[in-house]
Amino acid sequence: MALDRFELKYWVQHEHIPALVRQIAPFTRLDPCANAKEGPEQGYWVNSLYFDNMMLGAYQEKLAGIQERSKLRLRTYGGVDVAPNLFLEVKQKSGMTIRKHRLALAPDYLNQAPQKGWVQELRRVCFDHETEAIPAVQRMVQMPNIRPVVLVLYRRVPYVAIGAEKVRITFDHSVSARRATDLLSTSAGRPLRPTHGQGVILEVKFSGPMPCWLQSFVVRNELVRESISKYALGMEAVSPLSENRRHQAFVDEGLDDLAISLLGRSPHVSKYP
Repeated sequence: MALDRFELKYWVQHEHIPALVRQIAPFTRLDPCANAKEGPEQGYWVNSLYFDNMMLGAYQEKLAGIQERSKLRLRTYGGVDVAPNLFLEVKQKSGMTIRKHRLALAPDYLNQAPQKGWVQELRRVCFDHETEAIPAVQRMVQMPNIRPVVLVLYRRVPYVAIGAEKVRITFDHSVSARRATDLLSTSAGRPLRPTHGQGVILEVKFSGPMPCWLQSFVVRNELVRESISKYALGMEAVSPLSENRRHQAFVDEGLDDLAISLLGRSPHVSKYP
């Protein structure tokens, strides 16, 4: 499945969310897939395992502000150890426009792939399927030295437009990360580290012209669009504070000196040892 849409991201403070939700209430409803219980259980958890090459090419492109870039991730919804849905996704960005290629996988791949090797298994799966998403996904999984590098988790509270408008508004809370090679509990020995963002990530996604009510919502709340990458936030969160420890940690991960130096120059390196 390939999906084209515009995607805008903003930082908002947690205490402002009730007022923001009230403003969009006449035009949206909570996504039926989300837990409707209010409070810290509302929504659902999103778990994304991001892939990159030895030189962290996707991460470099984000830091450089490249407008046309792609990234590969394996995503599931639910708790960190729960996988009712599993998707292999390629997200292609061109300015504000996003094209997402998604391939649904059987959840039992979570049990098979870690033993066989994620990349080898995903390559096999891609060539076993015939969908419009496959060419884009195949190109990504065939990249030299592609490997899983970081697991990013967050709680998403999603709202969808009422009626025919293709609008989706999400609030992403508690974004955290750990270095990981799979989506299962085998990585549980590594602690989750909070990312150093500026609050809750508000994402506005729509196809076609931006509805007038949505434009008014953005203007009324003086929302300032920012370039926010959860992959980049995750990579920076798991980078150790000490220069020597940072270098050794990523040597252990198999990264080369250039990739390590890029993480070291990141403006948001984690303060957590």
